[in-house]
Amino acid sequence: MYDYMFEMTESTYGYSVQLHASGSTPLYWELMSTGDNPLSNYISINSATGVLTFHESAPMGAYYFTVFVGNNAGSATQECYLRVNPQETAPELYPPSFNPEPHNYSFRVTHGSGYGATIRASGNPPAEYSLGTTYNTSTGAPNPIPYGVSIDAYSGYLSIGPDVPIGTYYFNIIATNEAGRVGQECTLVIEYEIPGISGIH
Repeated sequence: MYDYMFEMTESTYGYSVQLHASGSTPLYWELMSTGDNPLSNYISINSATGVLTFHESAPMGAYYFTVFVGNNAGSATQECYLRVNPQETAPELYPPSFNPEPHNYSFRVTHGSGYGATIRASGNPPAEYSLGTTYNTSTGAPNPIPYGVSIDAYSGYLSIGPDVPIGTYYFNIIATNEAGRVGQECTLVIEYEIPGISGIH
């Protein structure tokens, strides 16, 4: 176990430590290798003052070294250990982007049956979902979102209820996170059920 243990983070500012030793002055300080561990160029000591310096360019890893101090009466050594930790990086933020889907964001549903689909958008952090209006290209009037159509803000599950009236609807699915916001236009067609042919009478 090393009595003198030091720690720093990779690619940050280096730092210095004042070492002390009892004994008559002047003292002379020096770094030596510990065992088979080579002495690192990223660690230095002032031979006159005993200021130990760890340089900011030291890469991640473990460093073992010995501090030697001496005067006219004798000398002493102290084994030391430096650990350089990896630099912590903030997560990269990027805005949402809707994934391609087999339905191509166009839904055709038989009246009375209802429908559901999970909408997914990539992005970091994960997006929250909402519905927004689109606008008629001819009149500029907003296209109303039909009653019975909703989306879960967190899972992105789009629900089309069985009571949505017959017709064609246009709306936006909006994905939002801290990095941005994006909309995906959708088309919904609610149609009559076509009776099947049961036989000839």
